[in-house]
Amino acid sequence: MSVGMSRFRSAVRVFLTPETLLPFLLGSVSLGVLSNAIYGLLTNALGTTGWALIGLIVGVLAIFILCVWAFAMVVSRIGRPLGAHTRAPAKHKGLILLVSRSEPCERAIAYHRPMLQRVWLLCSAQTLPIAQQLQSANSDLLIDDPIVINDLHNPIEVKGRIEDIYAELPSGWEEWGVIADYTGMTAHCSVGAALACLSPTRHLQYTPAVFDENRNPIGSAEPIEVRRDWALAGLAPKSPE
Repeated sequence: MSVGMSRFRSAVRVFLTPETLLPFLLGSVSLGVLSNAIYGLLTNALGTTGWALIGLIVGVLAIFILCVWAFAMVVSRIGRPLGAHTRAPAKHKGLILLVSRSEPCERAIAYHRPMLQRVWLLCSAQTLPIAQQLQSANSDLLIDDPIVINDLHNPIEVKGRIEDIYAELPSGWEEWGVIADYTGMTAHCSVGAALACLSPTRHLQYTPAVFDENRNPIGSAEPIEVRRDWALAGLAPKSPE
């Protein structure tokens, strides 16, 4: 009870401040004047007979219900979360990989051939040799030196590194020509990759593992693109050519 009374007193104090009370009074007076003016116009046009007043009341109620319905539709649309769905990704000419094991990385690289031209590798100090091996094994592609992530539990570091990649794309490249794969490294790194690709022009995929009956990974399946339903927000993601 004391907590409720305390909240009530706080609300009253906020309401009675000049910053709150004055706009409220001005708004109330303005609405009162406006409603009286509208009422006068309608009674002059329709008259003040019983049927005219009934029609006026019905019309006002209909307008009120319509306004409530329209407001509810707007609120439901704004509050609706962006949907997510998956599909096989289109071939991209740029690929960003988080390196843990070489096999899913090779699977992702093979999937995007022959369109694939350039690959960026993010890794830890422990997986740097694997990233360097991937670089050597795919010498026909342009692969910069691997980017070593210092803190594998800091998604912001990964996000920043991927943001740098997008900021320094080759001349003539568009963001939608590059796709990031968040499969490898730690969960924190995957979160960082996802955060860096929230823009509708940045595409995101993962390469799921294939397991045996003992839940041991024995390979990787085809990559799967995760797409946000940006159409609900009035945005439409582009696709690579």
